[in-house]
Formats: sequence, C-alpha cells, structure tokens
Amino acid sequence: MGGHREARKEYQRLLDSAVAREESKLALAGLSEAARHKLQIGATADFLNYTDNAGSAGASLDSRWNERWSSLAAVAHHNRFGQAATLIEAAATYRLTSADAVTLGGGTAGDQGIVPRAQVQFEYGHGFRLRGERAVRGVEATWQQNWLWYRGARVLSLAPAAILYLPKECEWLLRLSMTRLDLSGPRRSWMPSGLTRLTFPIHRTLTGHVQFSTGSDNFGTLDQVLFHSTRTMGGGLRIRLTPRQEIITFLQYQSLAPGRSQTGLGIAYALRL
Repeated sequence: MGGHREARKEYQRLLDSAVAREESKLALAGLSEAARHKLQIGATADFLNYTDNAGSAGASLDSRWNERWSSLAAVAHHNRFGQAATLIEAAATYRLTSADAVTLGGGTAGDQGIVPRAQVQFEYGHGFRLRGERAVRGVEATWQQNWLWYRGARVLSLAPAAILYLPKECEWLLRLSMTRLDLSGPRRSWMPSGLTRLTFPIHRTLTGHVQFSTGSDNFGTLDQVLFHSTRTMGGGLRIRLTPRQEIITFLQYQSLAPGRSQTGLGIAYALRL
C-alpha cells in the first residue's frame, strides 16, 4: 500500500525489541534493496474461431522516482484483422498522502481501427488500513475513467474498483464498469461489465491468480467493445526467478457472442533495476 517509511519504522521497532528478529531483518533488507525501476517485455497470442489469429508484443518501464512520484511508459505492437498498429502510452502517479494517489495518463496510435488512436486515463486511489484481527487487513479503493477514440467510435468508461488484502498474502480485486459507446450517427448506448480476480501464493517463488469477467471489460480492441455478451475466464502464474527477475504467464478463454470465441495466452519477463 506504499507505506515504506511506516513499514521500515515498524520493522526496526520489532528488531530493537527482539520480537520476530529474523523476519524483521529480512523485511528491512527487502525494503532497502527495493528496485526503483521495473522493465517488462512480453508477447500475447489470440486464437479466434471466426477470423485470423491475432497477437501483440511490447515493453514497459515502471519507475518509482521517490516516495511521491512514479511513472509508466509502454509501447506495444498489435496485429489484428490483417492490420498492424503501434500503441504508445505514458502515465504519471503522484502520491498525495501515504494513502492517496492520483494518476493521469494517455496514449496514441495510428488510425488502423484495431486499437484506440488516442486515449486518456484518470484514476484516484485511497487505501484503508484495518486494525486488529480481521479477515481483511486493508482495502484499496480506486475510481478510474478512460476516454478512448477509435475510427468511427468513442468510448467512455467509468470503473470503480476495490482490492481487498486478505490473510496469507492473498488479494481479491472487484471492479465494476459502465461503458458508453458512441458510434457514428445518433446511436449511443451504456454497457455494464464486471471483473473479479483472486491472487494467491502457491510457493515462496510462485504466485497464481484466477479471474472472471462479464461484459466489455477489455477496451483494448474495438471488436471486443462491440460484443455485449462477453464472458472471460482464465488464470496465470508469476514465477520469481531471483529477487529481481520474474516470469509472468496467463491463459484465458473469452466467449464473445454465440458461436464466437477467443483464446488468449501470454508470457512476459520482468527485470527490476
């Protein structure tokens, strides 16, 4: 939840009082060696039963400059429906307090019609720490708005979400979205969607997740926004190779409409610098 200073003080207090000495030493070492940058490169493949297969490849750099500022820069090359487009994105996050943060971002791509030619993102998040012996140790609530412009269509998405921090390092994400699709002409409609994802440790070097979403929760491609009856289920693994290197994988199945489906898989390598 971003409270590195508070965590360091608490671990030092436990170390000085000889309570959980070994655990405190390890935790302090992890905080002091925290990397400021994470470079990630990866690729995805989408197998569609109603048209040619699609895919993407990209890279991102997530940087934490100090306790207030962080940034994200990403580039991805997409191939879909015989078209190719390169999407460039950037975002900056400012931490107002130890529990509040604001993010502004945007992106641009060519006018091939498969990814947004322009997009703007706003997000506000607030974290709640829950004291005592509780099933939920903390909650991070967020409000996100996305504006996307495609060829011949505009999309506005309003998406409140909450991450519940559970015992044994488990996390549960709940997100609801309302999406307004403006096509050329007078046609306009709102579409609801929802997503839930549970992240859980399997081993000290292995973390898994499972998720389910309904509705047009993925706004990356226009064809997925147009399908109202989307259902997506899947999961993935995060494999920690070293304290600074990891492999991320995922596999998901998406029912887009009666008789139409998409199976996606992806893999990425992340290096912390």
